[in-house]
This record gives sequence, C-alpha cells and structure tokens, in this order.
Amino acid sequence: MATTGKGYHYPLGSDRLADGDDVLRSLATDCDTLLGVAASGATALIALPVVGTPASATVTFPVGRFTAPPAVAVGPRSNNPQQVASGAANPQPTGFNVWVCRNTGTAGLVVDWYAVQI
Repeated sequence: MATTGKGYHYPLGSDRLADGDDVLRSLATDCDTLLGVAASGATALIALPVVGTPASATVTFPVGRFTAPPAVAVGPRSNNPQQVASGAANPQPTGFNVWVCRNTGTAGLVVDWYAVQI
C-alpha cells in the first residue's frame, strides 16, 4: 500500500488481493478524516417586513451529517447584497439559526449557506 502526497492510501500492483479490504478501509477512513464533511443549501424565503429589524430562520442539516458543530458561512441571495446583512448563529451538529436584516429593498430574502466539519 502507498500514500498520495495528500495522505490518501491506495493499493500497489504488488499488494496481495486478499488485503484489498484493508486498503479500501484505509481509503474510506482517509476520506472521512481528510476531506471533512459538508452540506449546503438555501433557506426558505425569510420575511423582512420592517427595514432595520432583524429576522431569523432555523436551518436543519441532513440527519447524521455532522458529529460536531460545523463552520457555517451564509450569504444573501440578492441582486443588491450590500443592502442586506446576514449571519449564522449557534451552529450545532443538527443545524443553526440564520439572521438577516435589510437596509432597503425587498421584504423577503433567501439565504444560501455552506457548512463544513473538518
């Protein structure tokens, strides 16, 4: 068995075929530990009826995706994003809260999000 420059195990032509399960297990473990786990999506339309008043929505991750709170990045899906502030709060393995506030513009907003546990 050999290892790539990034730490992934792979079989060599001289490896015994009977050891293939060990090589596949090593590769699967490498993928779990080196790649991390990620999810992404978009919130439903969050109503923002009053300018300057924040609103929130709860985002739920796919069941069992994360084993610890992931790092979360959010961004407004808007033609004029400088008019909107957004942020993620209280990330947990099961989800997080997204907060948005608008300075002007539309009364509703969709927020795209990306979460990763490394």
